[in-house]
Formats: sequence, structure tokens, C-alpha cells
Amino acid sequence: MRIDVCMRVDDLQPELISATCAVVFDVLRATSTIITALANGCSGVIPVTDTEDAIARAHQNRHQGLATLLGGERGGRKLTGFDTGNSPLEYSGDVIAGKFLILTTTNGTRTIEVCKTASNVYMGSLLNARAVARRLYNKKSDVTLVCAGTKGRFSLEDAVAAGLVMLELKVLASKDARKDKLQMTDAATAVALLAAGYEKGIGQCLYDSAHGQRLLQLGFDEDLVWCGKANKFSVVPVLDRDKGLITL
Repeated sequence: MRIDVCMRVDDLQPELISATCAVVFDVLRATSTIITALANGCSGVIPVTDTEDAIARAHQNRHQGLATLLGGERGGRKLTGFDTGNSPLEYSGDVIAGKFLILTTTNGTRTIEVCKTASNVYMGSLLNARAVARRLYNKKSDVTLVCAGTKGRFSLEDAVAAGLVMLELKVLASKDARKDKLQMTDAATAVALLAAGYEKGIGQCLYDSAHGQRLLQLGFDEDLVWCGKANKFSVVPVLDRDKGLITL
């Protein structure tokens, strides 16, 4: 089981991940929002890169009689005319249960699109790191952990979340009587060491990150608290590439 990490989606070569399971990390906030929405009963999330396409998909869903929310942001702020933004706290059960979510974001939805060449595409964050590790370890496939980054740059919080998954994988491997060895690239080793430095308070990485500081300036303090709750959920959202739909 070989594990690699892509530190920025702009460095990803889609053709090289076709035989791997890809896990997308956009901790602040797209994947955290997707995980929260689905854990709270969302019928499915449709990630869209373009705002106009997102609006069109929402109209199409509603025309078909499907209860749908149109959510999205650019630069951290909710898009004008959209029902919701990209805060996971907007997607409580009473808001999202039984509804589809059309979601477009600055970094996360583009990363999901780029990863569509992978054999499986999962959503990861601090919220479900242990569950992601278990899913990956049980599949025994090669893995690429893909950090969305922020506007083409490395994001600390995404790397730490990928590192937390690595730490959980190492625990699983150490308990496995078969002793299947994890083949870790240098990038995988690096994020594991990074996460280990936060092990007693891993949510602090959100406050140490530039993106986290930007969201604090915009008033999203509670989002950082929520997104920093390690292993809160046991769900692992997966993308159906043919339908363009993320479900559990």
C-alpha cells in the first residue's frame, strides 16, 4: 500500500492518480462542509467549479422536483443570490436533511474536479480522519492524499489533516497481524511528522494557518472551532464520477 501526498492541487498530475484512491482535503472549508452536510442527512452534494453552472444545476434539480440548496463562496464570502455559503455550520439537520446541495467554492470543488481520474475519490478533513484511514486501509489500494491549498499555495491545515490520516494509518498497520507495510513517500512522511507535532491540540493548526487567520478576519470564528474537531464523524463521503454526486 503506497501512500503519496500532493501538497497543492496545482502540482497534481491527474493521469498519475488513475490507479489510486484519492482523498481530497479542503479543511477550510469545502470538505468539512460536505462531510457535515452529509452527516446531517443531506441527500447528496454536487460539486461545481463555475458559479453559473451551479445556478443552472440548482434550477435543473428544482425543475425535477428535487429539494435543493444552492451553496457557494468566493474569497470566503457567500455568493450573492445563493441560499447558503461554505460554512459547515449552515448545514444543520433541519436545514439540509433530505435535500441536495449544489456547492461551488474557491478551492475545494476545483480540486474534486481535478481528482476525478482517480479510481475512487473520498472527502477528508480533520472531522473524519480516522474513518478515512480505516476506509483506505481496508481497501489496500495505493493512495494519493490531495491537499487543495489556497489560491495555488500550500495550506497548513490541509497538510495537517492529511498527516492525521497518515498517523491513523500507521496505528492500523501496527495492530495488523499481517503487518502489511505502508510504503510512504517523503511527502507522506512529512505530513505525518507535521501532524504529530499537533497531536495534543490538532485544531490549533487552523489558527496557525494563513487561511484560518483570513476567516477569523471575516468573522468565521465558529467555523474554525467546528472544523478543528478531530474524528467527530465516522462518515466517508465518496464521489460517484458518472453522476457527479457525492454521497455516503
